[in-house]
Parts: sequence; C-alpha cells; structure tokens
Amino acid sequence: MLGRYPITTFALFSALMSTSLLMGMWGPLSTILHEGHVAETQRLQDAFEQPLAEAIATGDDLAKIDQLHRLQKLPGVISAKVDGVSRLKVHLSQSRWQRLRYICIERIWTLAVLMGIVGGWAGWSYHRAKHRHLQRLNSLLERRHRHHQFLLKELRQKTEARYADWGRQAMRWSPEGLVLLDHQQRIVGFNRKSGELLHLPIDVVGTHWLDIQRSPEWASALRLSVDHPEEQVCGPHIDSCLDISLMTTLKEGAVDSTWIVLH
Repeated sequence: MLGRYPITTFALFSALMSTSLLMGMWGPLSTILHEGHVAETQRLQDAFEQPLAEAIATGDDLAKIDQLHRLQKLPGVISAKVDGVSRLKVHLSQSRWQRLRYICIERIWTLAVLMGIVGGWAGWSYHRAKHRHLQRLNSLLERRHRHHQFLLKELRQKTEARYADWGRQAMRWSPEGLVLLDHQQRIVGFNRKSGELLHLPIDVVGTHWLDIQRSPEWASALRLSVDHPEEQVCGPHIDSCLDISLMTTLKEGAVDSTWIVLH
C-alpha cells in the first residue's frame, strides 16, 4: 500500500499516531480536570466553613445568611447550605471543567487533522522523490541501452563489411558463376563467369533481378526459393550452362539474401 498510495498511507498513519498518542493522554487529563473541580469545591468549603461555624456558634443568623449569600454569589456556585450543625456543603457547577474538556477534545481533533495534512505532504514528497529517482534511473538505463545498441550496430556493420569483402573475394575466385541478390531481389554482386554466361552489364548492381531477366521462369524460381528458404531450388534452363540453382538465406527469421549459382 505504501508503494501504490503513499500520500494516503502517510496521512492515515500520521493521523492515527497523533490520535493514539492524545487518547493515551486523555485519561490523565480527564483525571486532572476532575481533581481540579474537587479541589475548587474543597477550597470554597475551607474558605467559608470557619466563618459559618463561628456565626452558628454565636447564634448570629445575620452573619450566617451573609456568608451563605456571599458564597452563592461566587461564579460557578450553584447552591450552598449548612448541613447539620456546622457542615458546609457547596454544589459547584462543572461547566467550567466541561468547557476545558471540550476545548481539549477540539485541540485533539485539530492536531489529528493537521498531522494528517503533514503526513499527506510527507507522502507526496516521498512519492515525488521516488518518481524522480525512477525517472533518472530509467533515463540512465535508456542511455546505456542506446549506447549498447550503438556498439552492437557498429560491430555488426564492421562484421558485415568484413564478410562482404570475403564474399566478394570468394565470388571472384569461385569456378562457378555466382550472383548475390538482397532481400528485395536486387543485385548486390556477381562474378565474371556469371556476368559472361548471363550477359550482365557492369552497372547492373542495384537493379531488380526480374528487370534483367524478364521471364516467368525466373519469377517462378525466385518465388519458390523465397517460399522455401535454406533449400536449394532449381532455376530455369539456359543453353550456355549446365545447371542453375537458387538458395535463399534467412537472418533473424526474415529473408536476407538469395544466391544464384551457375554450375
């Protein structure tokens, strides 16, 4: 999931981590707020219990009423009364601590959302850096591939040129007549004997063979040789030579050349 959706993964991870951390702190924080409420109630009781006890002990009802009235006017005090002889009971409102609790919850959610945004930005940065790295790597591999292909092409050209020289020498010294056609049946080269037997001009190289030998027999023989590569095919009969054979060679699964041999 990190590789396919890094932004979503980082955002969710950051939000869940921050929420888990703050939820772990929520228990102690709630306890602190509750103890603050109890402590405030106890403080008010400690502050007013002694004057009320003295007023009750002296039988001064006006002082007792005045102390209770002062206590009830304080913010957050819902009720205050004397229980029994001199036991003061104060009912303090929890709205203040509840408001603090709601503020804390709001801060928790705000922090979780912010952490999610920060995590999403981190995931986007990671995705962008990864994309750039892959682009640089792909560019490097493409350059190396092009360089490798260039070296292979150069080596192939040198090898083909070398074999072409050897082929021309072999054709020149061969006792039989030889004609070499390319994959489109154009004349690439021929030796002296084949030129004499077939009456080929010197500037015929590059011309299609059927433009020189315009006969259905030659067309049929060429077609048969191309359809049956790597096999010797009999050519048309010519009075000036004993026999003619054709052979088509393949290179990487495609027609490469055709040899015409005059025996």
